[in-house]
Amino acid sequence: MHDEVQRNHRIWVHMRSLCTTDEARESLAAYRVLMQEREKKMAGGVKGARVKEKQGFFQALMGKKK
Repeated sequence: MHDEVQRNHRIWVHMRSLCTTDEARESLAAYRVLMQEREKKMAGGVKGARVKEKQGFFQALMGKKK
């Protein structure tokens, strides 16, 4: 778990370094909050619900209707 936390931190630091405008940094921060909320929600559910939630998330991310 500790390695995963460090890895995630490095990824977010790198992604933030790629944001060249205040708008981009704000958007990335909002995305990070959204992802943290989804991870908490998926961790609390049953295994089948997590898979369904992930599928719905990726469909929404790609702009497809369920």
